[in-house]
Amino acid sequence: MFVYVSGNKNKMGFCKFSPITNEKSEKSNPDNFRLAGVSDDFLFWFSGFTDAEANFLIILDRSFVKFRFKISLHLDDIEVLNTIKSKLKIGIVTVENCRGRCSFIVEKYADIKNVICPILNSFLLHTSKNLDFSDFNKVVLIKDYMKKNLSDTEMERILSLKNGMNSKRKIFTYQVTNSQIIINPNWFIGFIVGEGTFGIKTGSALYLQVAQKNTSQESLNAITTFLTKLPNSILQNSKILTLNVVSTINVKTNVVSLVVNSVDSLYYCVLPYLDSCIIYTRKTIDFKLWTIALLLKIYGYYFLP
Repeated sequence: MFVYVSGNKNKMGFCKFSPITNEKSEKSNPDNFRLAGVSDDFLFWFSGFTDAEANFLIILDRSFVKFRFKISLHLDDIEVLNTIKSKLKIGIVTVENCRGRCSFIVEKYADIKNVICPILNSFLLHTSKNLDFSDFNKVVLIKDYMKKNLSDTEMERILSLKNGMNSKRKIFTYQVTNSQIIINPNWFIGFIVGEGTFGIKTGSALYLQVAQKNTSQESLNAITTFLTKLPNSILQNSKILTLNVVSTINVKTNVVSLVVNSVDSLYYCVLPYLDSCIIYTRKTIDFKLWTIALLLKIYGYYFLP
């Protein structure tokens, strides 16, 4: 069988798997930013992880404008933040033991301007967080153009942008159509680290879930297309049904959940893809346990006491 499960399995590389056939790969800025010693695979992963976990903040202090890029995680996942810091060679990693939290923070203007913004202008964000980054980037450009002498007009413009970001955002208008969002496999892995769930329900039902606010419907549509195009490891004349993604919405929270819950789809399509990728955080443990449960299910061992 193609599946090999081991607690010591070593996933050292990013996936080179491409589920998209007869289409162009993800369309980013044609003049993609390059960071010495860092692969595009990692930068796509970082973009997906940013979509799931990062925050863009603008801080006004009298006539000064400050920027902060921040990723906060449970303390158990500090190593992934150390990896990001090591790869990008910027920022700091802080620890809040009392809250059990750790954060990767970039506040140095030169690092924001020369590293964070160029990466995300080339390796695009796909959720509504891209709107926050767009406004964040506009303020960086204003500051860069005006240098230190920001006029009252520029300060008012910056304040207007700041007051429309993050939780204060009321308008969620994208400049792309659904067909223009093509999910890169490494972006998807970075994204599900934060927004994905390897689930097991009572009664041995298994599922993969990806959740996001309905303000990111375009990206959810693109993720659905990505999942349905995952190749399978079985013969074409098999009676196994094609992968189906079920979409539901929580009307109270406006969170949309995309769910794959067919055991055959999970085993023949999703598992081979995920098993070829690096998950990078402690969610690797969840994935290994989920994989064992899936094997018990597919082979019928779950009937045994």
